[in-house]
Amino acid sequence: MKVSVGAGPPNLTYHVDFNHPSSRYKEARQLAEDLVPIFNADLKDLVAHGATYIQVEDLGAWMLALDDKSDWVIDVMNAWVDGVDAKIAWHCCLGAGYGNTFRAVEDALPRVLERWMAVNVEQFALDFALRDMADVKALDVVDKDREVQVGVIDIRTLYIESDDEIVARIHKVLEHIEPERVYLSTDCGLKALPRFCAYEKLRALSRAAARVRAEIGNA
Repeated sequence: MKVSVGAGPPNLTYHVDFNHPSSRYKEARQLAEDLVPIFNADLKDLVAHGATYIQVEDLGAWMLALDDKSDWVIDVMNAWVDGVDAKIAWHCCLGAGYGNTFRAVEDALPRVLERWMAVNVEQFALDFALRDMADVKALDVVDKDREVQVGVIDIRTLYIESDDEIVARIHKVLEHIEPERVYLSTDCGLKALPRFCAYEKLRALSRAAARVRAEIGNA
């Protein structure tokens, strides 16, 4: 059973006005560290109820790209998943900019992905499709013992990608990481799309994945 959990402790600090007179917290790190035991207990409770694969959702990843003094995010993320007996993936969303291409941030992953290797997760869930795979080269720095869940479906648009387009995106991924370490997914979630559109995008992804598996098997 796979479960998605988030936003987590670093991400929740985005919503706090630390300068407000009534705030008992004066910095993000202090609040995030106090939230960790609650979130860690939640993950362990999920495992106790049968979860074997947990995907944590937290945009604290991008603090590490923007702030040289944000290494505390690594400590908080590791404390969040500490002692959790399940496969852990970390979704670092960069794919839900509705109405935007996000091409302006295509240097973000190459700048920060290597720093994420200090976080004790087995898998990174990364979004590439809405930037037309421009920054997929960042996968070169992923540790050999880590997996990557790669977004090859653009969730910002009603356009349903052709099988050929998705196959081409997958092959761009495989130029930088072995297929044994790759999971295929959508950029972020499909909740903003009409159900028919979401369904057809997933069908196209499934067909494209089958084609690439067959190509690899016949190579």
